[in-house]
Amino acid sequence: MSDEAALLSAIRANPEEDTPRLLYADWLEEQGGESNEARAEYIRLEIQFAIDFPERQWSKEKEDARKRARQLFAKYYREWFPELFGKKNILRGARAGWHDMDRGFLYKLQCDYSKILKVGERLTQHAPITEFQLLDVTTSGLEEFMRVPWTRRLRKVGLGSEWGSIEPNYESLADGTHFAELRDLAICDGWLDTASAKRIATAKLFPKLERFYFGSYSTDEAPAALFSGKTFTGLRNLDLSGGGSSPSDSPMPGLKQICESRTLKSLKSFNMGWRPTKGLAEMLTKSTFWRGLEELDLLRNNLNNDDLATFLNTPSKLRILKLNDNKITAKGAKMLAEHPAFAKLTTLDLSSNKIGDTGFAAVVKSPNARNLRKLEVSDCGFGLAGITALAESPYMANLRELWMSSNDIDLKGAKLLAESPHLANIEFLYLGSGLTPTAKKALKAKFGNRVSL
Repeated sequence: MSDEAALLSAIRANPEEDTPRLLYADWLEEQGGESNEARAEYIRLEIQFAIDFPERQWSKEKEDARKRARQLFAKYYREWFPELFGKKNILRGARAGWHDMDRGFLYKLQCDYSKILKVGERLTQHAPITEFQLLDVTTSGLEEFMRVPWTRRLRKVGLGSEWGSIEPNYESLADGTHFAELRDLAICDGWLDTASAKRIATAKLFPKLERFYFGSYSTDEAPAALFSGKTFTGLRNLDLSGGGSSPSDSPMPGLKQICESRTLKSLKSFNMGWRPTKGLAEMLTKSTFWRGLEELDLLRNNLNNDDLATFLNTPSKLRILKLNDNKITAKGAKMLAEHPAFAKLTTLDLSSNKIGDTGFAAVVKSPNARNLRKLEVSDCGFGLAGITALAESPYMANLRELWMSSNDIDLKGAKLLAESPHLANIEFLYLGSGLTPTAKKALKAKFGNRVSL
């Protein structure tokens, strides 16, 4: 085996480690030549970017590094990765929707499952691919995919039919034998009956699985059955938003049994958007996982102030609370602002709740808001009075990310934001469209590329 082959093999075998990639960059530089030296620089830039610049944290250095890396990739990618991007690449003829690069190499691919079954082994020999989004999966195709050994290094798999209408039966998930490293699984656009769910629940398939998106089932009992065994014991993030046999904006089948499941007692994050269910707040706060829950996302569930009170008054470890597009009013926002549980939150999303100036001002002026890092309040019905309260609040000093589009922000409001000494640490500000050129100029002068207009 050549030195290069050995280095690339080490990268594929250890996809989460940077050292093999940096060693390969050193080797490329030693070989010399414009293309090799450019690729070495590209790998180092991408690794440094991943280490130093968390998502949405802006800086001039970050912008320059990303721009340089993109320029290098655009110029050389066909030369660097002929098997993946050349004229006779492995995926030729497949409906490959996107390829994602990370730390210098391809790691994620969306593609027809039929093509992946044919070329997957060759593909994984050329790139440290850890994520696949498979489209138009059939029942027989899923059965075959669950048996192929080259899937053993995958960390994330999505199964569905984004571009088609084929709906597979996911029972064959219970027969998987090569998913010991899988961390993230999403199943959608298919069906799962109760018997199949029970088989999967007791198969102990995914010992390292942490995140599960479950958007497909055909009976009310199937969701509850899926979490009745030990397959998902190690789960930390459960996403039940949308999907299902009934349309969105309808109750979540089996939710009571899911909340009572001992299998899910270690959950840290729960997402159930677009599934308004009677008694939702009470079921969640009595669940096996509530007291350890750190993140709750309940987009569009018809939740009101009383539901919010139930969440706040039941002890938990919530740090992230997302209640976008519910029925929270100014009264509920004020209650939240005054509650000690608010002081634990680092992320709060109240977008599309009509809290108005009174509710918004109560939130941003509260001493309990001092730990907020991210605040989303788009389309909340506030104007100058709310913006004034925001700009004058010393409790916004730790805020890093602020979303507030679709509110009444005029030139005076824009200037207040730009002149506020308490918003100096903002790294991303989203105001959407509709501002006057003068207002945009004032905000750009203060926040630069940190503001999105």
